[in-house]
Amino acid sequence: MQLQKTMFMTMRGISVFLLFQVLTIDLDIEKIKPLFSKFGIKNFDVLYNLSNEIFPKIKSILNARYTQLKNRWKNQRSLELLFDFFSDIFTDFFLLSDQLIKDEAKFAAITPKDFLNQNDNTENPCLIVVVGDAGVGKTPWVEQLIELLRSKSETVDGIISKKSQESDDKWHHDIIRISTNERHQLTTMDEIDTDIKIGKFNLYKNSINWGNDQLISIKNVNWIIVDEVGILEFDGGCFLPGLQSVVKNFGGHLVITIRSALLQHLDDFITEQLPSVNSWQRHIVKL
Repeated sequence: MQLQKTMFMTMRGISVFLLFQVLTIDLDIEKIKPLFSKFGIKNFDVLYNLSNEIFPKIKSILNARYTQLKNRWKNQRSLELLFDFFSDIFTDFFLLSDQLIKDEAKFAAITPKDFLNQNDNTENPCLIVVVGDAGVGKTPWVEQLIELLRSKSETVDGIISKKSQESDDKWHHDIIRISTNERHQLTTMDEIDTDIKIGKFNLYKNSINWGNDQLISIKNVNWIIVDEVGILEFDGGCFLPGLQSVVKNFGGHLVITIRSALLQHLDDFITEQLPSVNSWQRHIVKL
């Protein structure tokens, strides 16, 4: 009886993850959030990010166990084999959960001050990845870091992206050069002549070009910050050319901010687009 309950819970969990992935993968997340709220699901962001993080691992487990079952089913067709199949999946999920807890312990959600105090900043070159969801405070974390570095007479440059509220339901983002404080509007919710879009935002091509030019022009600094490196860069566009220029012959500290959902793709992104960074020291700060 207990085994049957375990099987049922396992299959129900699998179904939920499959349904959740299908519902959210191609939809505007901000638009679908109110729909989930109507059904009493208030923690949609947490569920969505959890789905993005562990769904590929669950899919891998299911594929491997199904292949195993299919091969064994040719020689032995029995109810016991099916029980073993579901029991193995449940065990794999338990081990996955344990591994995720251990992986979580590797990350350090600390303040910029504590980060500087706890790490050897003479390790060069070094990549520092600040990870977090929208609105969690990646840009404020970076701004605090900039102030601390300047107080220590460290040279710092790069670009940051800041949200500018226009009304209760409308805002845009500005891109700002750290060393000069010059800014250009990067996104808008209005319709403009552009083919570069992400979610509800349209991006100004001139601002993207300006941002790349700013990154390419950076010379002789200890710290470079790129806030943020998003899905457009991971797909080979937006500020990737400037970022690729930055890492050439760079011997200091590079700080980038990314969304939580992109963390699982970070290694592939670095290998494909920034191969020289593979040999750098790396720190992950998860907010």
